[in-house]
Amino acid sequence: MSLDIGSILVSTLLISCPLILLSTGGILNTRAGIANFGFDGIMCAGASLYCLIVSLLKPSLGSSVVLLAFFLTILMGLIFSLIYSFATMTFKANQMLTSMAINFLGYGLAIVFPIAFIGSLNFSISSIYIKLYAVLAIVVTLILVYLFAIILLLTRFGLYIRALGENPTVASFSYIKVTRSRYLISSFSSSLACLSGALLVYINPNLFIANNNFSGLGFLVIIMWMIGRSKFVFTTFVCIIFAFLLQLSISLQVISQVQAALPGWFLGMIPYLAALLFMMIFRYDTSLPLSWNVPYIKTGQIK
Repeated sequence: MSLDIGSILVSTLLISCPLILLSTGGILNTRAGIANFGFDGIMCAGASLYCLIVSLLKPSLGSSVVLLAFFLTILMGLIFSLIYSFATMTFKANQMLTSMAINFLGYGLAIVFPIAFIGSLNFSISSIYIKLYAVLAIVVTLILVYLFAIILLLTRFGLYIRALGENPTVASFSYIKVTRSRYLISSFSSSLACLSGALLVYINPNLFIANNNFSGLGFLVIIMWMIGRSKFVFTTFVCIIFAFLLQLSISLQVISQVQAALPGWFLGMIPYLAALLFMMIFRYDTSLPLSWNVPYIKTGQIK
């Protein structure tokens, strides 16, 4: 068996969509001074909810169950964002520690959902793949990325977002509601993260249902937007490169000649080794906003 380059390129475009959406949410968080590294757990929870909805409602709703599952995962992302924002922005909890707690919550829900509603640890869903949905996902993702790039760089609203990350006190003097704005940005980003997990399962169910997680893919995306220096267009290209490496590692594992020469676990490490290499190369270019991971204390408020 030989590599099908055309199939790999098509799969690369599809897999890059959830990665780009997830990195878009991460960039918005970073530019606004929010340090939410809980996206991997949120992705897993969103993917688990998607699998649950599809497995329970597909017999009655047919292929339209996909749209319902996507909508419900967006709502779950809002719930995750409220938990994170309430802890870090209202009660000024440590953002890194809260992110880890969000990760563990997401991992737990990814296991609890199938056990509670299906009675088994693993989902056994048949893939629902509609070509129109896949094409729409690619088009909408690319439009969304360029739209946010334009908003962030060329509009007053984008300037407000960047001000939240650089100096929220000065932003508050410009009549920007810092806490409210960060709540909204966190809600949007977490919704994108949850939707990304569902979209990734829709594209390739085997990436998730084998062990109810994405093997740390959410953390890999964090590296992607740091390598991309929190720039939408640059990060998009980085996501496409890593999607290609991910799909290439999956395709190589089914070739007998490659299996005989290299173990499967080594092939699966290709994207992660590449991420480590890229981080060493671009280590000086991963600058962050001045108020990133710093809790906002309103002027005159007691710490």
